[in-house]
Amino acid sequence: MKKKKQTPAERRAALAKLVKAAKNERAKNKNILRELRDDPGMATEVKALMRADLKRVSEIPRALLGPSSSRRRYRELGYYSCSLVDFLFGIWAEFQRKSGLQPTLATRTVLRNISKTSRAQDLAHYADEHVTPWDGAYPKLKIGKKPFTILIASDFHSKFCNPFALRVMHDINKKYQPNAIRVNGDLPDFPQLSVHRQFPGHFPMTVQDEIDWSVDDVLRPLRKNNPKADIKYLLGNHDIRLITAIADKGPMFASLRSMSFAKQFQLDELQIGLVCRSNFLHLSAKQRAYDVAQNWETLFAPDGRMLWTTVHGWLGGKDSPRKHVQRFMTNGTNGHLHDRQVVSAGSYSTGVLDWYQTPCMAHPAAVAAGYLPGPIEFNAWSCGGLFVTIFPETGHVHGEFFMVGKDVATFRDQVWRITQRERDQIAEMLEI
Repeated sequence: MKKKKQTPAERRAALAKLVKAAKNERAKNKNILRELRDDPGMATEVKALMRADLKRVSEIPRALLGPSSSRRRYRELGYYSCSLVDFLFGIWAEFQRKSGLQPTLATRTVLRNISKTSRAQDLAHYADEHVTPWDGAYPKLKIGKKPFTILIASDFHSKFCNPFALRVMHDINKKYQPNAIRVNGDLPDFPQLSVHRQFPGHFPMTVQDEIDWSVDDVLRPLRKNNPKADIKYLLGNHDIRLITAIADKGPMFASLRSMSFAKQFQLDELQIGLVCRSNFLHLSAKQRAYDVAQNWETLFAPDGRMLWTTVHGWLGGKDSPRKHVQRFMTNGTNGHLHDRQVVSAGSYSTGVLDWYQTPCMAHPAAVAAGYLPGPIEFNAWSCGGLFVTIFPETGHVHGEFFMVGKDVATFRDQVWRITQRERDQIAEMLEI
């Protein structure tokens, strides 16, 4: 026979009865804490009674209150004081675990690791289909004895990119026709996908907007102005945010035109390869820093000598470029830190090596807003990029920065002046 459903009035009456009974029982047990201090041997028996009582509270019919073993519920319906719980169990979660209502710490650790492993496998499967097949794709750079040139720019950060610097970069690419171009990470910013602090209205671009900007304002003009260049896009920490987010939270991104990283950035249409050596199998956000560290490219001379390494960068601190050259022991460059540096290092076997840390393409004051206090010049952040000539026969490199200041930019004997439109764009950017 079907049980008759309680009316709201009956449920309220039943609840009042339970609350009154609990109040009476707590009054009877109010001296237990004092007795425990005098006789600690009582603890085992009292703990058993309290565990049974928490189970009783958690099993109250759903129609009345719904099952729960929370502190708030127990404070209303439990027979023992919460002070007694704190004295015997320390924290509420331990009281729940000892009562068999929550998994033990060991079980939770195992379950959490299973979950992390599953997420890492999903991420790796996504990357295997939509990202890593483009690692090294569309190789156009043929290294022989003749010198060749590379244009390198990093840390655009989409909305924060300096429009003046972007024009200068495209002009250099068009005029000097470098043999290779390296977009060295952090092309978009993707603050929406970050675990870091966000400011309402601070970043007015959607994820799709950032992708479209990356293609339309950077990648497509690079290819249009230099059809024969070997163009590679190295994935930095901000770029990898999209890969991680789509693989982990796919349904959230149903508004994107494509769930494929390669299709979104139109790599096949523009004949642009990636530098993505990551395996994407790291279990935690902290460990995923290793994915960025794996994204580096070394160019070799025909006889096998290492000529040049490009890496977005993961070794921080004031001496970052020296740390990178000591790690790779080649000539090379890193971005990520946003300040311009050149260091020399080497060994008896390698000879003297030069390592260049590139400035950022973003406007330093805009990208630093909100998390770097004081004048940005104090942190030595600057705007610009790098143009490198490499001599395979000798192994020598000649790096030249193109520098973008507030009003003027320079490279070799050429000078650019900022336009009023670019001034207005920067002013709008700094107001956000």
